[in-house]
Amino acid sequence: MMAPRRAIVTGASRGIGRAIAMRLAGRGYRVLAVARSADLLEALRSEAIVPHAADLREAAACIAAVDAALVALGGVDLLVNCAGATKRGDFLSLSDADMLDGFQLKFHAAVRLTRAAWPHLVASGAGHVVNIVGVGGRTPSADFTIGSSVNSALMAFGKAMADRGLADGVRV
Repeated sequence: MMAPRRAIVTGASRGIGRAIAMRLAGRGYRVLAVARSADLLEALRSEAIVPHAADLREAAACIAAVDAALVALGGVDLLVNCAGATKRGDFLSLSDADMLDGFQLKFHAAVRLTRAAWPHLVASGAGHVVNIVGVGGRTPSADFTIGSSVNSALMAFGKAMADRGLADGVRV
């Protein structure tokens, strides 16, 4: 019998991230479900899903999430970067803090998690990274300047890591 695959899913407390965590668990994965909302994550706790509350805007929290997956799951085969909603609105009314927050949670967290998980994904022999990227990255709009910018950056990062993954045996 094959050992269960192990996944980290960010943004797992609601929406797409939650649906992905539940679907993976239903397909035999062991999942570290990561998000800021501890109470919403706790509702997911099961034999297959381990909740891990963390604010991924903090660099140390990204490393700690990967470390938690190594302890709780015994390794990492799949990283799903799904955390991050960005503020909408007229560009001229959005602050630098709004822009930085959007990049910290969606883009920088994905970069940091990927970097921390990469050696374990390589060691897995069949590692994968999936970045959930909004369509705003390809079709920017005036009321979604932060999200469009963050999503296009995440698309570029994903492509760069896919190229790197060819050499390392990790699909992105």
